[in-house]
Order: sequence, then C-alpha cells, then structure tokens
Amino acid sequence: SLSSEHGQIINGTLIDELGGLQYLETLEMNQTQLIGTIPKIFSNLWSLKKLDLSQNKLTGTLPVNMFRQLNN
Repeated sequence: SLSSEHGQIINGTLIDELGGLQYLETLEMNQTQLIGTIPKIFSNLWSLKKLDLSQNKLTGTLPVNMFRQLNN
C-alpha cells in the first residue's frame, strides 16, 4: 500500500520506478498536485486493486494493459 495523506503536497510527476512495485495493491495519491501523464510502465502493477489519483493535474490515458488482471 502506498498512500499520501489527504492534501499532502508532493508536486511533480509520477516516477517510472513506481511501476516496478509489482506487488503493490493500493496506490492513493489524490490531491497531491501531481502533473504530467501516468507512465506506461504502470501496466506492470499486476497486483493493483485500488488506484486513486483524483484531483491532480494528470493528462493522457491509462496504459492499455493496466487493469488486465481485473475480472468483469
């Protein structure tokens, strides 16, 4: 689990190294003033069950295979 406190200012972009955390199940970084795009390497987050990047200034699309492990 990787979480920021509500409204904690991080400033900057999501780093590619986060995509190497293959067993990460929760990534919560809402309201942290992140900018840029979600790195394509995030498709390696095979165990991810919860993602909250809301209320940031991120642009672009999610990597195509990011949620391939989820069931319908």
